[in-house]
Parts: sequence; structure tokens; C-alpha cells
Amino acid sequence: DSALLLKELSEDMECQRLWSILKLFVKKAAAENGLIMAIIAVKLTEDDSILLLQLYVSVYPQLVREKSGALLPIHQAILSGKSWSFLEIILSEYPECLLEKSQQDLYPCLLAATCSESSLDIVFQLLLANASWLAL
Repeated sequence: DSALLLKELSEDMECQRLWSILKLFVKKAAAENGLIMAIIAVKLTEDDSILLLQLYVSVYPQLVREKSGALLPIHQAILSGKSWSFLEIILSEYPECLLEKSQQDLYPCLLAATCSESSLDIVFQLLLANASWLAL
């Protein structure tokens, strides 16, 4: 029975947490230029950001290929200082994004290297994620 399932879900703490995040996200998404930017713009914990991205990518994998302005989600995530775990979700659905240049004409690993929000670890992980960089 769907009513019973909804009641059980509403009592589950993890579902309540997710519902609260989604309500906050939907409000912010309405004012932003894309779902990835809305995830980044809403001040969530890193774990909640990752959970929300996983949810949307599982429902709509094309999300990671859609530009907001001139930027792909990988570029947006790098510029906002998102973690490697966040970037990995994008890369799992769209590994070719590592070969897509930003509006500054930089590949993601070079964008990360020049971005004050990014870490050396992110630069290294992005280089490792695409072995073709080693041939350049």
C-alpha cells in the first residue's frame, strides 16, 4: 500500500533529511541556471551535496553534460572547490569531460591548477583520471 510506504518513509530519519535538502534545493534551483550550480550554491555539507548529486545523476544522467552559461558541471565543481568524491560522480557519467575546455580555454586539470578553490590533490586526481594527459 503506497500510503503505508509514504508513512514509513516520512518517519525514516534519512528520508526526512533528504526531503529537507530537496525542499531547500528546489527553491534555490528555481533561481539558478542549472542543477549543478544549485547544488553548489546551496550551503550543504559535503556529504549532502554528494547525496543530492547522486540522486539527480541516477534519475537524469544527462545532467553532467549540460552547460550552465559557458561552463560544464565539471568546470563549475572545480571552480567552487568541490571534493574529489563530488567530481568522481560527474566523471563516472561523463569521463570525456576531462577533454572539454573551460571558457578560459583550460582543460579541467589545468583549471584546477589555476583555481584558488582547488587543491593539489584534485589536480593530481584529475591527471590520473585521464591517462591520455601523460602523452601530451
